[in-house]
Amino acid sequence: MIEISETVINVLSKSLQASGIEKDKCLRLKEKENRLTLELDVPKDEDRVILQGDRIVVIIDPGFEASVGDASIDVEYTEEGPKIMMRGAESKNQQEGENV
Repeated sequence: MIEISETVINVLSKSLQASGIEKDKCLRLKEKENRLTLELDVPKDEDRVILQGDRIVVIIDPGFEASVGDASIDVEYTEEGPKIMMRGAESKNQQEGENV
């Protein structure tokens, strides 16, 4: 299962609100070119959704989640500044994601 920290959820929720994104659109967690990405989308029935209050913030496709396995997503501070990073529970490998 993919776990997402409250810090990441708060940052993404504030970003959606500040951008004026409609409440029916949220961010789908994907992998693109070996990087963690977030794309605007609407949830499907089979998706797992992460809520902040009454708003869906993140959508996780069950197939994507199964391929990733156990992982956690949190903010990591790098030389380039804070980034959202995914770390696998078993391998401890990091996958770089979006800048915060």
